[in-house]
Amino acid sequence: MQKQISRNIALVSALFIVAFSIMLITNYFQVSGSKVLQYEIIEKLKQANEEYGDNPQLQEQIRELDLLARKAYFISQDRLKTGTIILLVMILVFVFSVRIYFKNSKDIPIPQAKFLHSNT
Repeated sequence: MQKQISRNIALVSALFIVAFSIMLITNYFQVSGSKVLQYEIIEKLKQANEEYGDNPQLQEQIRELDLLARKAYFISQDRLKTGTIILLVMILVFVFSVRIYFKNSKDIPIPQAKFLHSNT
């Protein structure tokens, strides 16, 4: 009974690890790709502000956009960190359940080939 439960836990945690790893990797690449686009927009707005003089409305838009970009960046970093911790905990659950599953398994000895020695 305990062996079946530990096997099922190992299977579920392995599926979770694979799915969660794919999600974390995808999220990482999405976040790194979006940062470049946000900074390009901010730089264009800054250049427009320099060209057309000090426009208070444009400066306020730049500040708001920069604040939103920073907020999104730190939220995504926090999610990646939390996801990594969850992934590590699930790896520990997987290892622990596999150890329980194989706890009472006997090691099968490897048969040694016996060579016939001839005394000739």
